[in-house]
Amino acid sequence: MTPQRKSDDDMNTPVEAKFAGVCDSRLSTLSEVDSNHDKSIAPLAAATAQMFYLGSGCKIDNSKNLHLTSRYLRDVSIGGHRLCTYTKSDFGRFLSQPCAVAGWTAVLVGPRHVLTAAHAIDVSKARGHYLVFGRTTNAPHVEFNGSEIIVKQGDYYQVNSLLAYVNSGNTDWALLELVSTPDIRPLDVRPWKPGVNGITLGHPLGLPMKTSDFKPDSQRPAVLPYQISVDNASAGSGTPVFQEGHVVGVIRGDADIDKECLVRHGNLLCLDPAFRTCDVLQPFTPSQKFAQTLPEIFG
Repeated sequence: MTPQRKSDDDMNTPVEAKFAGVCDSRLSTLSEVDSNHDKSIAPLAAATAQMFYLGSGCKIDNSKNLHLTSRYLRDVSIGGHRLCTYTKSDFGRFLSQPCAVAGWTAVLVGPRHVLTAAHAIDVSKARGHYLVFGRTTNAPHVEFNGSEIIVKQGDYYQVNSLLAYVNSGNTDWALLELVSTPDIRPLDVRPWKPGVNGITLGHPLGLPMKTSDFKPDSQRPAVLPYQISVDNASAGSGTPVFQEGHVVGVIRGDADIDKECLVRHGNLLCLDPAFRTCDVLQPFTPSQKFAQTLPEIFG
């Protein structure tokens, strides 16, 4: 029997296109942080930093410029799979953006004090950590040459010491002191308010800064005492949680991109048709956990 010939349309249709309807139905809350965003986010974004560890995709050249090994998101492999290009409502929108291959997120809460997730810190080598504040898609102090993100001397900051570190059970936070004082207004830390809407700012997958909003009253029931339903991914550890313009917590960083939302089709990761809103419940440490430890800093 002669095999039935596939139609030209079938042969020419990319695998991703078969899942386009599913992928485009994703109601993601993840969005860009840029000059077109709500102006109230600007001071929060300025005080939010991407953090790197020297030697882990991070080096400093003889001219004191910081080099971060990077690649376009479309070239990043996640568990041996690449992202479906039709996930236009989710990370697929950012496929042409550069990802730093290693990094976390932190936030400035004092003149030289930075808050992040404890598990992101190498306790024995605190001074090996460096921070780049305000890395958005249109940040003038960050360059990408196709293989590296380059930040000039004076536009990044070195950690001087580790002031506090708690990584036990559901509590995961650390406070760092920088060598020098950034010309950036520190953000106030206030108590977490259950039931109040808010946002997060961070660098999921090492991307330029993204924001995700949350509405505690409408989220799925939390399994742990402190969880919010937001978009996040690997490298999002330390992402600050904001309510009413104040820091109210720090995310531990459970992955979104490779958990319940995506399924594998061949060598692609595409959205599972069973999910229409795929935000993952992210555990976080509320400010009440650390404000009592260092009242002279957190007020």
